[in-house]
Amino acid sequence: MNNKIISYYNGKTILIIGATSGIGQSIALELSRLHTNLALAGRDIDKLNRLSNELSNTNIYKIDITNYNKVNTIFNTIESDFGSIYNY
Repeated sequence: MNNKIISYYNGKTILIIGATSGIGQSIALELSRLHTNLALAGRDIDKLNRLSNELSNTNIYKIDITNYNKVNTIFNTIESDFGSIYNY
């Protein structure tokens, strides 16, 4: 993998909603290899736990994104856990 890409993402905290399957899970696996801090979010806590056990530098968050208040709360929790969330 390109060293420039690795150094760009190294140590950043990235939130992945829908991390337990499909593209969300694929993104989590790839970003884990780039030494990012991953905030894995989804509805199925068992799947989140299994995925988190495969990766390093992860925290998991059970969330249903249809509840706006809980989404705000989760952002605050993630920032408390990791410091900040990376954004473009």
